[in-house]
Amino acid sequence: MDMHVTIWLIDNLDLLLGFALLLLACLWLPAGVRWQVLTLGVALLAIQWWQKSRASERMAALDAQRQTLRQQLQKLDEQVARLEEGNARLEARRQQLDEERLVLAEAIIRLKSGDADLAERRQALESRFQALQAESASNQQDSDELLAALQRWQAWRDQSEQTLTDQ
Repeated sequence: MDMHVTIWLIDNLDLLLGFALLLLACLWLPAGVRWQVLTLGVALLAIQWWQKSRASERMAALDAQRQTLRQQLQKLDEQVARLEEGNARLEARRQQLDEERLVLAEAIIRLKSGDADLAERRQALESRFQALQAESASNQQDSDELLAALQRWQAWRDQSEQTLTDQ
């Protein structure tokens, strides 16, 4: 027997048994009501079969949607991992820049109290200090944007997981 036929028989065994019982019950009924009961019983079994078919179609569609959502969630998890790595690198660079900025600030303070000959060197250090400060601010902004993206993603992920568990 074909596999699809076997699966169909198993899925609709309750309807087939109901039909067999309906036929048996109709054999014992008086001839006047036999056809009416048989017609009503077949109509009810047909309605149940239709409802079962629609429910199976809907479940198949929901399963396909769930699978798609899981794939999207997996892709987003991978993106989050990459964003978190990028954020960690930016944070490490920001800390490094902050440390270098502090060293430069101390050097500037020492130079300000020094000789007039060192004014040119002090100016170069101040320029470097300002450049590092600008880069640090830029890195901080990038880090803040990444953190905001991670938070939005986490909220979406929580909502998706809730949707998946609800289905």
